[in-house]
Amino acid sequence: MSSGKVLNPDKVNLTQQVHLADLSVAYAAGGLDTEAEIIAAINATNTRVNNILAYLETLGLVASS
Repeated sequence: MSSGKVLNPDKVNLTQQVHLADLSVAYAAGGLDTEAEIIAAINATNTRVNNILAYLETLGLVASS
């Protein structure tokens, strides 16, 4: 899948590190009882994925949209 965009390998600094806090992996059946709790968990996951994508774009490892 090519978006036609060229990545910039000069931006990649493999010694640069960033910490992204771990997400919960302790969910169990019945652990999210309300629709609001389920939505909050999904939103937290989506936010983290977006942060990871933004970081990869900053490093030049993936093309930005």
